[in-house]
Amino acid sequence: MKLNHTPAVLGLIQVDEKQPDTFKKKDSLITPYYNFLTEDVHSAHEYLKNNGVNVFDIRDSGDFYLMDFEDPDGNLLSMIDLNQDSRWLKSLTR
Repeated sequence: MKLNHTPAVLGLIQVDEKQPDTFKKKDSLITPYYNFLTEDVHSAHEYLKNNGVNVFDIRDSGDFYLMDFEDPDGNLLSMIDLNQDSRWLKSLTR
C-alpha cells in the first residue's frame, strides 16, 4: 500500500471519553474526519481487506475515489485517490 509522497503526522491524545471521529454532511452521508491520500485506492482496498481490516465499498465522487475503513477500535477512517483532473489535486500542487 503506497500513500502519497507527502509526510503524514498523526498525534494521538488519551482522553477519558470517546470523541467523535465522523461528521454528517448535508446529504446525511457519515464522513470520517481523517482521510489518507493514496495513489491507488483499489490496491489499498485489496491490501487492507486481505489483512483482516473491515473495509467498505469504493465510491466514485467525480474528483476522487474513496473508501472508508475501520481501525481496530472501530473508528472510521477514509482513503482517497485523487483523479488527475481533480480540483483538489490542483489545489495541492499549487
